[in-house]
Amino acid sequence: MIFPTDLNVIEVSDSVKFDTSWFDSKYKVAVYMNKVGRSITNLDWQPAISNNKEVAFLFYISEKDTSKLIRQLKENNFSHPVLHDPNKEFYKLNVSDEVSFISFLVKNNQFVEMSNPSLSNFQKRLDALTKE
Repeated sequence: MIFPTDLNVIEVSDSVKFDTSWFDSKYKVAVYMNKVGRSITNLDWQPAISNNKEVAFLFYISEKDTSKLIRQLKENNFSHPVLHDPNKEFYKLNVSDEVSFISFLVKNNQFVEMSNPSLSNFQKRLDALTKE
């Protein structure tokens, strides 16, 4: 998988700052969203982010309107930094189907499987991802 690094980072909260070393992390959850939909950012990502410090969570969002994106992130209390990707760079490099949301588990920049917090076994899948 390829992770565009030259995108603007949006941080709607001072509690979490984007760390460029996340791009080099061995384990990643890479999330692509066409727009910020309530159901996507309302997924409870925080337990997984908090409990899996060795996993980098990269959220690529292609909403073109920056002010709308920031407003929606704030409305949904989504505090994790996001990569603003209005030209869909992540999507063009990594996604072959037409989707508005997709979440990849990645090890050594290789796709392992798809998963997200809407699945009851999300933490088990993260555990399996980081198991050597």
